[in-house]
Amino acid sequence: MQIILSGIQCIDCQFNLIDHLSTSLNRICNISSANIMLSVDFNLGNIDWSNSSVIPSKPDPSLHQHLLDILQDHNLTQVVDKPTRNDRTLDLLCMSNPSLENRVETLPPLGDHDIIFSEINLSLSKAKQSPHKVFIYKKAEMGKDLKETYIHMEEHKLELDIDNMWNYFKIKTTESIQKHIPTKLIGNKTHLPWIDSNLKKLINKKNKLYKKKKHDGKHLKN
Repeated sequence: MQIILSGIQCIDCQFNLIDHLSTSLNRICNISSANIMLSVDFNLGNIDWSNSSVIPSKPDPSLHQHLLDILQDHNLTQVVDKPTRNDRTLDLLCMSNPSLENRVETLPPLGDHDIIFSEINLSLSKAKQSPHKVFIYKKAEMGKDLKETYIHMEEHKLELDIDNMWNYFKIKTTESIQKHIPTKLIGNKTHLPWIDSNLKKLINKKNKLYKKKKHDGKHLKN
C-alpha cells in the first residue's frame, strides 16, 4: 500500500494558495494511485464539516467554498469532527480513502490549537523473495580438490607471493564449490531445504497459538 503524506499551514490564506494545493494534487494523481493523507490548517474555520458546507453570514464565504471544491474535485474527505481552536475546526485531516481511518481525536494543545491524534489502519505489502540458488553443503564432496590445492600450494610456496597464492586458493576453491556442491532453487521460507515436515508442523503450531493468544487477549497455558 502506497501512502503520500503532506502537511500545510497557512496563517493568511488566499485563493492562489489553495490553487497551488490543487496543482500539487493534480500532479500526484497523474503519476501515482497512492492513498493521500493531507493535514492542513488554512485558518478557514467557517465550514460545517458535518455536511461540508459554508456557514452562512461568515467572512470570506467564497474562499471557504473554494477549499471545499478543491477537496471534492480530488475526492478528499475531511475526517476531523471536533473543534481544534475555540469553537472552530481549523486543523484538518483530509483523506482520499477515509476507510483507513480507525479513530481521530483531539488532544490538549501545546499552543493555541488542539493536537490532532489519528490512528490509521495500514497493511504493508510484503515483498516476494525472488527464487535464488543455495548450496546444499551437507552433500559436498570437495575433499579431493582441496587436498590437491593444498599440495600445489605447498610445492610452490617459495615461488608464489602472498597475493598470487591467495588468488590461486580462491579460484580453485570457487571452482570446487561450483563443481562438487549440489544446489537447489528456493523461493520463500517454507521451501528452504533445511525446513522438514517436523519443523513445518512446529511452525504451524506456533502460528496457531499466536493467533489464539491475540484473539483471546489472555496468557496461554502450557
